[in-house]
Amino acid sequence: MEVLTTLSVDPSRPIAPALPFEILLIIFKLVYAENRINLSTQRDFEYTLDDVKNLDWYTNNWDPRADIRAPSLFPYALSSVNCQWRDVLSTLPKYWTRVVIVYDSADFSLSFVRAHLEWSGNFSINITVTRRHSTSFIGKPALEQARLKEVMDVIRTHVFRCQTLTFDVAYPSSLPSLSADFLHYAPHLVKLSLEASVPTDVKHQPQIEERDPTDFPFTGLIALTLSGWTFIDVFKNASWWFHHWLRRGPKFPSLRIVHYHPPPSGQDHSDPFNFTNAIPLLRDFSRLEFDDIHYDCLAEPSHSTPSEESISGQLSMRDLNRNTTKALLANLDPNDTLHISRCPLSPQDTLPASYHLCFDGGDELSPEILQAILSTWEGDELELKACLSFNDDVLDILGNTAPDRSVLNAPELWSLDLTDCFGFSIAALRRMVERRNAHSTADEPMMHLYGLRVPVMTGEDREWFREHTAVVCWCDGKTFLG
Repeated sequence: MEVLTTLSVDPSRPIAPALPFEILLIIFKLVYAENRINLSTQRDFEYTLDDVKNLDWYTNNWDPRADIRAPSLFPYALSSVNCQWRDVLSTLPKYWTRVVIVYDSADFSLSFVRAHLEWSGNFSINITVTRRHSTSFIGKPALEQARLKEVMDVIRTHVFRCQTLTFDVAYPSSLPSLSADFLHYAPHLVKLSLEASVPTDVKHQPQIEERDPTDFPFTGLIALTLSGWTFIDVFKNASWWFHHWLRRGPKFPSLRIVHYHPPPSGQDHSDPFNFTNAIPLLRDFSRLEFDDIHYDCLAEPSHSTPSEESISGQLSMRDLNRNTTKALLANLDPNDTLHISRCPLSPQDTLPASYHLCFDGGDELSPEILQAILSTWEGDELELKACLSFNDDVLDILGNTAPDRSVLNAPELWSLDLTDCFGFSIAALRRMVERRNAHSTADEPMMHLYGLRVPVMTGEDREWFREHTAVVCWCDGKTFLG
């Protein structure tokens, strides 16, 4: 169902006649419901006008799939139709709990930002500060910094009502200071994101005096995203902030660090950052994610076996340089999930016995490296997404015994997901399953196979896998239980 999701305004004539207040309320509530979703079910619902009074029970969150940069975003587009519509909408505070500040918009106005915040009343709010165009303010860091300082000054007193607060900007130097700009108590904030797209900007902030841990403002913060430069600044100048968060915040926090490349040659390197020194700080996070990070590691990893300062929990590594990749792998305990995407690996790398290991695409991973890594891996679930290096030789490694040993390579493996992998044959897959079954002490087949996409599949092959695996799921979604 689509209700007024796109508007085309002709300023030369009225877009809509004056409508009764009650009719406008029904229209607005329907459009509001179109932008909401029940996150516990992730389902869209069919409904009629008779259901308007009962929509709230299944529309408990703003739909995360919405394009918040779109000019048609609710309620901003509808409030611009005419004065009557804006006046009615301004009296409905729950419709303004998604506050989107597009600071490169041609009609950007701080007075509008203030009005939208006021119209949200005392409700909890979700604030996003972003650009409509990715090229906006590129080459103009001072201009962006000045504008975002004005924005922060406006929203500062509303942070205590925030459930989520997101800054998606160009330059790290434009971001608010994690330790200096957020001083007011914000008990409802569960997600804070300070992200900048330019990875080579230099951002420095002064040393921040440590505050009393009991004054830590974000006692409900679960997920934090920082630009790579912001993480460096906080680690160097206010590392106590992380310690206060881990002590005063909820259990199982997650940290995501995105976009960092070293400064161009010729810029100041007098106080270089050694990522290896930050490893002990990361050990208490339940989930860590590194995306487009090229940190330097000025010393070799401190140890090659797990220690009390090692990282545990879930780890996602995407588009890292070799130094960052090596430092993380050398300081990693056996964990729940290890996700690796487009990171340079070596045949000498030893991966921990993660319960779930995922390789996601990329050309950096050669078949020889994948074979070497899997021959020493002792985890349970292996997932490969669009992995160009997965071939029959890798399957043979998974079906063979380790040199000078009677046990199989990857001895604990029981689940294999080959989504969008095309470089293997049915014969090699059958051979791997057959060999692993022969080494199994279980009375029934244990292997689970998922995401299989094979050009040629005979009925005899399908029947064989039904008999020799516990579960096999083909790409067409047809699942056979053994």
